[in-house]
Amino acid sequence: MVTSRSRRPAWARAAAAATLLVAAGCGGGSSEAGSTPASATDESSPAGQAADLEGTWQTPDIPLEEARVVYEDAGGSSADAEAFVDQLGSGSAQSTIQFQFHAHDGVWDQYERADHGEAERGWTGTYTVDGDVVHAREADAGCAIDYRATLEGDQLTLEVLRDEGQNPECSSVDLLAQRTIYESAPFSKVE
Repeated sequence: MVTSRSRRPAWARAAAAATLLVAAGCGGGSSEAGSTPASATDESSPAGQAADLEGTWQTPDIPLEEARVVYEDAGGSSADAEAFVDQLGSGSAQSTIQFQFHAHDGVWDQYERADHGEAERGWTGTYTVDGDVVHAREADAGCAIDYRATLEGDQLTLEVLRDEGQNPECSSVDLLAQRTIYESAPFSKVE
């Protein structure tokens, strides 16, 4: 796949979208009669509302080798993991990558920062929140990505639940990218 600043591969855009969607979809949960609320036993809880996800979120710096391992653990080959990591930060990443997303008024923008450089947009799309699930739709390829969002203290974790679409770039390949972007490390709100 060819990568460029104006048109990233769908899997890169989808991965970015997944990050946004997961963060946007925090919330929900259930309380059955006689059960102990989650807050009574730990600090982990769904974010609750789309408003809980609004703002800018980022991971800590992630060593590139760790991103490769996450990609492979998600089911990718070593060669595909290497190709994915090599294109991060428009190919400029040498040692670390930081993933970010900005969620506001139903719009999700995913970014990545290579080696403390400038943030570059990976993908953009829309999102809605249903309980603790964020439903995102990447604007260019149309990939539909669902994330389960959990807020623990000031840390947001996103679990990629699905990545589908009619575009062949959606699903299996993009799913690996999404999992790498959104499951490599928790996100912290920065604004």
